[in-house]
Order: sequence, then structure tokens, then C-alpha cells
Amino acid sequence: MRVSRQSISLTTAAVLLTGGAAFFLHMRHVLRQSEQQVQATHSLRYRLGPLQPAANPGFEALAAPPAFRSAAVIGESLYVAGSGGLVEYQNGEAKRTFRVGQELPAAPLVSVVAARLRGAEHTQLLIATHGAGLLIYDPHSATFRQILPEEAALRDVTALATLDSGDLLIGTHDRGVLLFDGGSLQLYRPEYAAAAITSLAAVGEDVWAGTEEHGVLHTHAGVTDHYEAELPDPHVAALTASGDHVFAATPVGVAEFENGRPKRVLARGTFAHALHADADTLTLAAYGEGTVQLPLGEARARIRPASLAAADAHDAQFFATPDGTLYAVRPSGVFEHHGAAWLPIATAATATLADRNVAALAFDADGRLWVGSFDHGLDVLDPALASAHHFENDHLFCINRIVADPLRGTMDVATANGLVLFDRSGKPRQVLGRRDGLLSDHVNDIAFTTAGMTVATPAGLSFVRESGIDSVYAFQGLVNNHVYALASTGDTLLAGTLGGISVLRRDAVEHNLTVSNSGLHHNWITAIAPVGDSYVIGTYGGGLQRMDAAGKVQPMDGAPRDLIVNPNALLVSGGRVYAGSLDHGLWVYSAGAARWSQVTAGLPSLNVTALASHNGELYVGTENGLVRIQEEKLIQ
Repeated sequence: MRVSRQSISLTTAAVLLTGGAAFFLHMRHVLRQSEQQVQATHSLRYRLGPLQPAANPGFEALAAPPAFRSAAVIGESLYVAGSGGLVEYQNGEAKRTFRVGQELPAAPLVSVVAARLRGAEHTQLLIATHGAGLLIYDPHSATFRQILPEEAALRDVTALATLDSGDLLIGTHDRGVLLFDGGSLQLYRPEYAAAAITSLAAVGEDVWAGTEEHGVLHTHAGVTDHYEAELPDPHVAALTASGDHVFAATPVGVAEFENGRPKRVLARGTFAHALHADADTLTLAAYGEGTVQLPLGEARARIRPASLAAADAHDAQFFATPDGTLYAVRPSGVFEHHGAAWLPIATAATATLADRNVAALAFDADGRLWVGSFDHGLDVLDPALASAHHFENDHLFCINRIVADPLRGTMDVATANGLVLFDRSGKPRQVLGRRDGLLSDHVNDIAFTTAGMTVATPAGLSFVRESGIDSVYAFQGLVNNHVYALASTGDTLLAGTLGGISVLRRDAVEHNLTVSNSGLHHNWITAIAPVGDSYVIGTYGGGLQRMDAAGKVQPMDGAPRDLIVNPNALLVSGGRVYAGSLDHGLWVYSAGAARWSQVTAGLPSLNVTALASHNGELYVGTENGLVRIQEEKLIQ
């Protein structure tokens, strides 16, 4: 058979084309596999589904400030989020309220954004939480879904932003930025992986991220730029964008970027913590100066007041609606900007307590509840819990402990700046501190023995007697100077310290217990409570233990061995022992069960900081609110 040169050429061409196509298909398959492998490397395990809060066993919340932090508008509704939960307002009236620990997880709400995500039928409310991941609220069905990463560190969300594609950027406390595309959750880019994100801004598909201590990251066209030295300070509190301009708030001024490059620093020396920019004006909230505005068209922009006073702007955040209306969110409500004025459009419900962060609890002989906060003083509630008298001054601000004084029939309050002694009418009458003979102004705990009052300080123990004030510290045999907790029975006193337990009788150290000479799991003792002729001991990272009458320290079943018990968060009531833990809720021990059990449902926070009981009710203070429950309900 005769074959022409032309047929050979055609055959060769066909073979080459076929081989080329096969090679192309093979390479595309290889690239796709590589892309999938890269995505798998950055993909994160998570759960997406309807929010299903655990059934509340019967906790009731005492009215505390909602501590609003962020807001967004969808249709006719204004949604305002804060530490206490989410409130929907219409025409200035609260229509719906979703409370943390009740309808929502036991985690403060950090930020909200109204956006339509990839694949969604309509705009939804995206809610960042401090510890419970991301919540998605559908205003049409009034239902929530939750994106809950498997890794606990990824659940602490600090900022949100959406791209034009509908993808969601999620900033985290110390794990960088995550990307949710509607079907998967993954690390956004490796450059962000270890960053502590404070704020996010998306301009088209460009991404800007402010960090806690390393300036700004900017990703554009697949490239990430890092700006730190160019900023007046590496801590970035907030970001805002207008056109091709981006602004970064820092403690000493605002950095302006234009077309992705640093341009200038505005408001030098101003501690800016919130920003909003439009084409002509930059509005910022500054500590000590209130809300101010800067005209951006001037070569040297000068600050002018914007009428929201310094006290009102201290915790303000800004947001704007698509029509350009500017709003300021404060802990107490939302204000709309009109000309030179800020007009209230949504106001928080009246609260009995001054603060949500509860540090100490106690009842006095008249049935009044004393509530000490971490940094906002003291509230004394009437027996009906309907009203409160608030105390806050240079001494009464950071409350560590409140103890009923059996000698005077009054209340003593341990603070970070002295021991405040109240009279029978509930008024402060005297402050004891270092100048009066205490070892330190900082007082951690108070206890009473047959000899009188003992005060625990970071410098040792001070004994307040009718004859004067004497002290004991490490030189006299105390196991460690830093004393966190006290417990007494008769003339015996146990002092829990950073280095173990000292057992004292008649104001003298008798012996010490540490991990090296006893069964203690940890030397850092945070709480002690007498139970009959024994003691329950709480530690920082060593769980809960029992010391019997012979001084032998033994483990207790049910609680994790590495549990962190908060300072003085131990209470004996109704034949049970209650313990407040750091981020693991409330723990209950009954002699019948002879083991600890955990309670988390119904709590506004899993960080339980203070406990008290009265008339069969248990009062549980947390870093995010105060609740109460009938003790029998809790056990059932």
C-alpha cells in the first residue's frame, strides 16, 4: 500500500493533537488536585447548623446594662448587639430581645454586620461572638444558625467583613483571619495566621486587617503588604474605608492610606478608637476628647468637635447605612447624626446593676445583696432587688471580696485600693490601707477567727486587732507572700497563696502544704471553703481537692484535674459545694453523689467569678452578668 507524505503529515498532526490534549487534560487534573490539596491544608473543621441552646434549668437574670457594642440595619429594623445579647428595635421601641445564656450561647456579642453571603437568598445579620463562633440571624424566619469551628481558639471572633463575592472574612483573637465561602471554612492566607485581629475592612476584593500590636496587613491581587513602622503606633483599634482611602485608628493618631500606600498621619496625639469616613470628612471617637471630625480636603486637617461629649464617646462605635446616615453606638444606646447633633434613636432598658462584670457577692443581715464589679465599684441592692445604691470612688472601684463582719454586724469590702469598712446603715466609714498598718493597699480576702479579723494581701497577712495591726509574711514562715484566699474555723486559719497553703493557729504559722510535701496538685491556691471538719481547695490549674481534718489532701471526683477555679469563687450552701471556674461554668458537689457535676446552661458566661446564697437561692456572678436560681431546681 502506498502512503503519501500528506497522509503521514495528517496522521502525525492528529497524534500530536491527541497527545497534546491528553497532556493538557492531565496537567489540568494535576493542578486541580494540587489546588484541592492546598485547600485541604487550610480547611478547618466546623459545624454549621441551627442554633440549639441547652435548656435553661431555671436561671433568672438580674437587670444589668446591655453594654451595646455594634449595630446594623435591615429593612425597618435596627439590630443592636452587646455583651448582654441582641435587641431588635423598630421606631425606637424594642421589638425582640435575644439574651446570652438564654436564647443565645453564653458568649458576649462583639460585632454585627448586615450582608448577603454567597448562596443566601436575602440579607442576614452576621454576629461575631467572644467564644461561640459566628451566629447568622435570618430576619425573615427569626431563627439563628451557628458556625462553630472545632478548634476552640477559632471561636473567639473579633471582626467581620464581606467581599463583593459574598465570601465572609472572620477575624479572630489570635488565629488570624478565616474565610467562609458558604460551603467551607478555611484560613484566609498564611501571612495572617498568627495575627491578633482587631478590625477588618474590605474594599472590593482587597482586604485590610488591623492587628493588636503589628500594624496593618493589606492583601491585593494575591499580594500581602505589611505596614507597621509607617503607623504612628502598631496597635490598630479600628479601620474604615472611603473610596481609595483607608484609615487606621491608633492610640496616638490616625494613619491614612491612599491607593494602598501610606499617605499621612491625622490627629496626631489623639487616642482614636472608632472611625467613619466619607468623601469629605473623617469622624472619630477619641478617649478624653469625645467625637471629633476632620475635613479631609484640607492639606492640614484640623479637628473640630462633633458634639458627642467625651464621656458619651468613650465607648462609641460608628456605622452607616447605604443612604449615608451615620450612627454612633454606645453601651447605653444608638445615636443618629443630624448636622452638629447626635440624636438618640434607641435606648437600652433600665438596669439595676452598674456593670456586667461581677467580681464579688454577699448578703448582709438585712437581706440586701452587695455586688462588687471588676472596675465599676459597688452596688447594694434592696431586699426586693428592685433598686440599688451605687458606690464608686478612688477606693471603691475594683472589688475583690465582700464579707459580713460578725464582730461589728457590718460589711467589709476588700478592694485593689484598700479595705473599706461600712457601718450598719450601709455607708462607708473607714478605709484601711498600708499607711494604717496593712502590708499592702491591695486586699484580696478577709476572714475572721476567734482572735479577730485577718486580711490577705499580695505582701502577706495582716491581723487587725483591738490592740493594733500585726503582720506575717514569708520571713515569719508564710509559704508565700502573695495570699489569695482565706478560710477559718475557730482559731485555725488557712491561707491559700501563690506557693501553697499555710496553716496558722493564733496568728502563727504552724505548717505549710505544697506539691512537694502533700497531695496538692498545684501550689497556686485561689479559693478555700470549710466543709464540716474538712476544707475544699480550689487551685489555678490544679482543679478541686479536699483536705481532711488530719491535713491530708485528696482528689475529688468529677471535675477536670486542670480546672482553673476563680479567686474566692467557692461557696458551701444547702449541703452542697459550688465552685466557679474560668471558662468552664459552675461546678456543684453533693455529699450524696460524692462527685462534681458541671452546669453551663442558663449562664450568661462560662467564666463564673462570684457566688452567694440567700433563702434557698443561689446567686451566680460571671464576667458577663448576674443570675439566680432556686438551689433545688439546679440539683433537679
